[in-house]
Amino acid sequence: MLTLTRRDDKVITFTFYDKDGSVINLTGCALYTTVKQSRDDTDANAKIASTLTIATPATTGVATWTIVPADTQYLKGLYYWDVQLKDSSSKISTIINDLIEVVEDVTIRTTV
Repeated sequence: MLTLTRRDDKVITFTFYDKDGSVINLTGCALYTTVKQSRDDTDANAKIASTLTIATPATTGVATWTIVPADTQYLKGLYYWDVQLKDSSSKISTIINDLIEVVEDVTIRTTV
């Protein structure tokens, strides 16, 4: 399970591997992540819907998910999330399927 703190900036870096343990070549691919309250929610009702940034060179299998405060501003609790890979031939596969918890922030002020 991934835990985020509400209203925090966060960059999560992933390295993706295939079932044999080899790095996935992300050349020509796209990676999408979606956070939903219920698995049955439509994508239009997703709490967060983002595209991961694939590192250069794409052959390293590395991608980042950048989360900004507005993404989690109104969230609290457990949600479902996944990452889907659309490969260079447009085949879709889910490579992460898990829970994500958004916890309340304690400090809200940003100046002393």
